[in-house]
Amino acid sequence: MKRIFNIALIFSVVFVIYSCKKDPIIDRETIPRETETDINDSNEDLLKDSVYYYTYLYSLWSPSLTAPTVVNGAFDLRKFSTNYKTAEDVLNFLIGQTPVNNGRPIDRFSFLDRDGTVSSELQAGNTLGMGIHVSYIGQDLYVSMVDVGSPADRASLKRGFQITSINGNANLSYTTQAAQNFDYIFDAFAGANLALVVKDRGGIQSSKQLTRSIYQTEPVLSDTVFRLTKNSGPELAVGYLAFNSFVDVGTAQNPNYMRQQFDAIFDKFQSNNIQELIVDLRYNGGGIVNTAAFLANKIAPKSADKQLMFTYKTNNFLSSSAAFKASFATEYFVKTNALNLPRVYFLVTNSTASSSELLINSLSPYMDVQLVATNNGRTYGKPVGFFGQSLVDKKAEIFVTSFQLTNSQGNSDYFNGLVANKTNAREDFFKDFGDPEEGMIKQAISHIQTGSYYSASSANAASRGASSGDQSIKLIQHKRLNRDMFILKKK
Repeated sequence: MKRIFNIALIFSVVFVIYSCKKDPIIDRETIPRETETDINDSNEDLLKDSVYYYTYLYSLWSPSLTAPTVVNGAFDLRKFSTNYKTAEDVLNFLIGQTPVNNGRPIDRFSFLDRDGTVSSELQAGNTLGMGIHVSYIGQDLYVSMVDVGSPADRASLKRGFQITSINGNANLSYTTQAAQNFDYIFDAFAGANLALVVKDRGGIQSSKQLTRSIYQTEPVLSDTVFRLTKNSGPELAVGYLAFNSFVDVGTAQNPNYMRQQFDAIFDKFQSNNIQELIVDLRYNGGGIVNTAAFLANKIAPKSADKQLMFTYKTNNFLSSSAAFKASFATEYFVKTNALNLPRVYFLVTNSTASSSELLINSLSPYMDVQLVATNNGRTYGKPVGFFGQSLVDKKAEIFVTSFQLTNSQGNSDYFNGLVANKTNAREDFFKDFGDPEEGMIKQAISHIQTGSYYSASSANAASRGASSGDQSIKLIQHKRLNRDMFILKKK
């Protein structure tokens, strides 16, 4: 069995680029072909070879990876078809060769999308799933967020509902499920159908039947304007925006529904003359780089206009490729509204990642950026991103960590997360996004009004439903949450 790729064609490859998804998708007609194949080659063999080839070609840490053997001017990839059972095994081997950070490979991000659905979710705004997000308070499992328009939303599930049974299994305690790495919960939510028994916020029990389906992504969870007083002074307007994904916003010439929605929200903030802004990113795992830049231009003060926003770092192949030049071009602020905020508050958790962190990091040199965080007081830690490469007749895509983003002060090494100003803020699942009495929102409001955050001991948020010995909130996320940063083609 022989897998050989012609390396002479590498520099003639034509790229279509996407965002943290920065996303070049390669034109299949110009992909380097194998010079020899075996009639017994399986799709999995092809997939294993392609995963090795493109990981080595695109990885930010390519110099650390085992280089393919060169035979007669071509890459010979045979050992990766024979020595590894699956394409994921090949990818994990290569990830394991990247530099070590905190005792594990620094690349904890690259992944193989066998269904080829990730690009569609971020570009077209379509999601396949149940649309339910869960977390533990003490030993009990709760709904922490429901995607608008999802099967969970149509079943009338709400934030703060307790889940007492999943597919007939009522043994859902944190201790029991943690011992199994939460596999039962993950597998149940990944299934085609889901039967839940829940208690609403009033303790009333009901049964819910969910069927996995495709639904239109609606990232905005809440937007409003609070009217507050500061130190018993005059009233001030505070904008609040919560959203859970950086989906594509199209272009100014061809705006999509997401750009139009964000435009309307910031127009409302401007017409209300907001003086402070709270951006709720507590469950936002990232998305399109261009969307982060779009929002940075909305939030940044006027003094940032035409100043450096961020730059890209890539490996030698990508940095020398003319096809990638436009997509990895340095980004500068282009102020697009009249807002001139001196400060912005971001509400974050250890699920806040990638494009969320890029937005925060890009604004930090130009304004007072305050982070209000739960638990360890850090975001996830993903200053890197990738693009989707189609594999095996476009039936799968690989996303290889291929670029790192640096702000105007040279800050790009936050692999351990961005550190919050306020730590151990109490999230309150029993209050909705946009409720000024919700624990994390209330902390930001306290700082706006008094200049200081209040102590955790004075708050009772999130304590309801927790065991007496453990009131911490434990976020339980999908095995591969969208902690991603992707590229879109520059128009």
